[in-house]
Amino acid sequence: MTIRDGIVALMGHVGTYGENHAAETAALRVKDVKAVAEEIEVKLPYDVKHANKETADAAVNLMAWPGAFPSPRLRSGSLSARAG
Repeated sequence: MTIRDGIVALMGHVGTYGENHAAETAALRVKDVKAVAEEIEVKLPYDVKHANKETADAAVNLMAWPGAFPSPRLRSGSLSARAG
């Protein structure tokens, strides 16, 4: 990690996308941080393997959850998103 003029550069690697997001979120909470340049590589464990069907089924199940993704909505000729 480097910091210059209120800009934090995060570098390195983590094991999950959640850890990646947590690092960026934590950096943004630090006083006087204006922006985060995130250059973290996510290295998933090699022993975790999923077949294409498993991945597709998981995506379909996630999309079926109410509120999982914002619903697109046209408003005044532009596309916006809202929860639910």
